[in-house]
Parts: sequence; structure tokens; C-alpha cells
Amino acid sequence: MHEGKEIEVDQVFRYISIATPFLALYDQFTLKENVEFFLRFKKLRDGIDEKSFAEIIGLEKHFDKQLQHFSSGMRQRMKLGLAILADTPLLLLDEPVSHLDKNAVKWYQNLLQNNIAGRTLFVASNSQTEEIFLCDNTIQMPK
Repeated sequence: MHEGKEIEVDQVFRYISIATPFLALYDQFTLKENVEFFLRFKKLRDGIDEKSFAEIIGLEKHFDKQLQHFSSGMRQRMKLGLAILADTPLLLLDEPVSHLDKNAVKWYQNLLQNNIAGRTLFVASNSQTEEIFLCDNTIQMPK
């Protein structure tokens, strides 16, 4: 349920954003084309278009570059940006700081902190404090 309304099964994807290190992006597409494709299915948060998205994730210089030429850190920024900047009430992040350097971890934390209001967040992590810094509750799984 969302705001007291039942969600049709074929529309659930519009309410959930996911970022995981193994999430596939389209390598043959440019950053711009990947965002345009994403926008066919979900909206970005208010005021964000393809250009501002690239600026927010710090990859504006690579706007017309194919993702096959991106480093793993650049790909992770792209995945996190698409999830965190999507206009969805539920955000699922799996090991969000994997492939990120220290500066990119700070970027992730700022991006998440500035875009979490009014949303539910679940983070799957190996208990890295950089990943779960906004979580009120944690569940420890036995090894």
C-alpha cells in the first residue's frame, strides 16, 4: 500500500529503487542514453533532468561517453544516482559504497542525506558505518 492506495502488481517497480554492485546497466549506451531509458519507467525527483543528473553524480564531463568506458566507481555512482534520485518511496541499497573511493563515499552520504526525506531506506551491508550511517535500526545476520 502507498498513501492508503493499493498498488497494481505491474506498477510496483515505480515505487521501488534499487542499487546493487551487480545491477546491470547498458554498456553500449552513453550516460545520457541510460538516463533517458530509465526515464521511460520512472521519474527523477523534482527538478532533475538528464543534464542535472550527470552534474549531481559528478560525471557531467562523461555525458556522451558509453558506459563500457566507465570505471567501476563511475558505474557505481551511476547506479546510486539512478536509485537515490528516483522519485520512489522505497529505496533498497546493497553495499552502496563498494567500488567508491573516500571522496565518492562522502558524495554518496551527502546525496543520500539530501534525498531521503519521506522515504523508507533498507541497506544491505557488511556493517560498514559509511553505508548504514542513516539507519535507525540494524539486523545482524549470523555467519
